[in-house]
Amino acid sequence: MRGSMKAKRRWVWSAILIGLLASLAVGAAAAPARAPKPYNFYVACGVGASAKPAHSCARGAKKAAFFRSNSADVHYKICVRFPTGQRLCANHQPAPAGTLHMNRITSTITGSHKVTWFVKGKLVGVRYLRVRR
Repeated sequence: MRGSMKAKRRWVWSAILIGLLASLAVGAAAAPARAPKPYNFYVACGVGASAKPAHSCARGAKKAAFFRSNSADVHYKICVRFPTGQRLCANHQPAPAGTLHMNRITSTITGSHKVTWFVKGKLVGVRYLRVRR
């Protein structure tokens, strides 16, 4: 009797597991495609449009923050918090839809810099850039 009870439990757990896997597969197939991101933003060691996103730059390197609105013309605010705690912002930066906009970061202070982007007063992005010796 005890052996058959174990077999029944195993069968029940197997059925539950199969049901869960099947529901996950159906849910994944029925999930809608992700909407495109409204904004792209990154920091880089370089100031040209071809500069690759980076998280760390040499102290003497050119540094910049990049922003693109993908579907609408907007104005954004960008702020940089320096390792010293000081915060510097540039308000009302134009970003025509589909155009990559660049803001130079001229700091040579070593340490972590926090870059934030806002649209209509709402935080839309955060990136960190470490300036090293």
